[in-house]
Amino acid sequence: MAENPSAEALAPSPAAAYVVLARRYRPTRFEQVIGQQHVTRTLQNAIRVGRVHHAYLFTGSRGVGKTTVARILARALNQPGGPTPDPPVSADPEQDARFAVDVIEIDGASHTGVDDVRELREAVRYLPAHARYKIYIIDEVHMLSTSAFNALLKTLEEPPPHVVFVFATTEPHKIPATILSRCQRFDFKRVPTALLVDHLQRLLAEERLAAEPGALALIARAAEGGVRDALSLLDQVIAFAAGRERIDVALVAEVLGVADRRVLFALSAALLARDAAAALAVVDRLFADGHDLAQVAQDLVAHLRDLVVVRTCPDPGALVEATEAELAELREQSAGAAPALLQQLFERSVRAAEQISRSPFPRLQLEMALIEMAEVVPMLPLGELVERLEAMERRLGAPAAPGPAPAADDGQSAASGRGGGSGARVASAASTQIAPRAPAATSAAVTGAAATSAAATSAAATSAAATSAAATSAAATSEVTTGPAGDAALASPEPNDAPDSPGAVPAWLAAPPLERWRSLLQQLAGPSVGVFSCGRLLAWQDRRIELGYAAGSFELQRAEDRERRRAFAGLCAAKLGHELELVVRALRPDEQASPELVRQSVLELQEHEDRERTRRLTEEAIEHPTTRALVARFGGVVKSVTTVGETVGDG
Repeated sequence: MAENPSAEALAPSPAAAYVVLARRYRPTRFEQVIGQQHVTRTLQNAIRVGRVHHAYLFTGSRGVGKTTVARILARALNQPGGPTPDPPVSADPEQDARFAVDVIEIDGASHTGVDDVRELREAVRYLPAHARYKIYIIDEVHMLSTSAFNALLKTLEEPPPHVVFVFATTEPHKIPATILSRCQRFDFKRVPTALLVDHLQRLLAEERLAAEPGALALIARAAEGGVRDALSLLDQVIAFAAGRERIDVALVAEVLGVADRRVLFALSAALLARDAAAALAVVDRLFADGHDLAQVAQDLVAHLRDLVVVRTCPDPGALVEATEAELAELREQSAGAAPALLQQLFERSVRAAEQISRSPFPRLQLEMALIEMAEVVPMLPLGELVERLEAMERRLGAPAAPGPAPAADDGQSAASGRGGGSGARVASAASTQIAPRAPAATSAAVTGAAATSAAATSAAATSAAATSAAATSAAATSEVTTGPAGDAALASPEPNDAPDSPGAVPAWLAAPPLERWRSLLQQLAGPSVGVFSCGRLLAWQDRRIELGYAAGSFELQRAEDRERRRAFAGLCAAKLGHELELVVRALRPDEQASPELVRQSVLELQEHEDRERTRRLTEEAIEHPTTRALVARFGGVVKSVTTVGETVGDG
């Protein structure tokens, strides 16, 4: 017959009897809760003045005290002498056991259905067994189903006077608004690092252990503001450091697998010194020690952010989570770096951390990112860059860009004033051809083209734009007067303008048919005109215009609309003094493929001219002396030229 086990055999072993720090030092009074004074003070005052709500909602990240405060609130409400804002620690375990019957904790993740809520609704009708209140604490309440929430609405709105609900959740956005409106909501904050370090220091004093402040700061940062996470990590560190007199930073970094702040300082120092070899050596040590390089990349992002904040803000103490010694080192390291350079390093580290987090080769990715960051060239302020470019222009002997010239009364444009010589003669010829508005039109076209060229050149160098205006003025003037397809046709006088002498024909009517058609459409503003610019001009004979469209196209259907064509005829009669017969038909296959009909619509002609103008301006910008000097000076290439905008004015 087997012997009965002795009492010693049944006694729990020391390992089994150990209670983790998070449970052993769990607060039992409101004053012991750290970092949540805005919650504890409100609850204490509500109890003190007798304004206890029937439903509370505690929200916040993990390990910040939601369930702990709910339990303290339950004890405060069910004290034998009545609700008290300062519930004492009971010395009677039997009494606590009796009162615990009336405090029901429910895990919302495992009680999600309507049946669970139905049981709760039936139970709330009964009075508490021993205490004053029956308190329901539902943790992770956001896990309840929609039907369960709906079933709880009526009970939550008008519960019995002896019932208090306390809900806790980490995801309040998943809770229906109908539930939120029936609760008093308290948002628990993450505990600041400094406050968490002080708390850990007090607990270690209770445990009769010593630790460096930097080691505790490393634990607090890894906990991300969660007290429970910090105590769990501290438990792990204490177990690893058994037999040691003091917990240091290197030990904590080794246990948690995170980068020591000194390692981050070494990395940032290497980047600021543009020493890629030193940065790679740090990565090699981290890899050999088994650190998570993705986590190292994230820590580097936070460290570079701290450097930017310290470099930018006069008093960064409240914005940077660091000890006094670390803050002093951050100031020293950031003082010798330009804010723009630190910002560049931060932005590149963010991209690198994102790529490393999903890369199968984190070490290689991190090394290449550090090499790239070590070669970053500090960006010059825009004002300083402009000054340098202007000085370079003066050394190269480039002419300065003059201001706009006033319009002349003798028919000369601003372009002729700037260009002189042949430019003046060309402008005069244009004035004779397109009287009386030709001087203003020519000046406007020249100014617009010159401004466009300057804007295109500014894509390569901001300050070089001024010199390109003078360089391209003559070319722009030539374009205006070379033919009806140029910008002068766009600025032709209105058809209703009276000619200089009786019987004279306006210049725009003497242009080729397509130019005449484009000039007419530009004068006839109205919603019924736009569709006719898409049609290909097949013929213009006397007062008859024939347009062709692709068969079955939407534009053909709109152009064939009788009301639209009648409105167009009315506009023509108002402008020309007589109506035009407009014939619209579908293009035959042979007409649509005919080379003679290419770009025979106003829209296609305009698109072709825009492309040619952009190509010409791009070539002028790239070949400009200032652009070529910049490329030669910085050893780069012109990747793209952007026309910022074409401003057409009166000169």
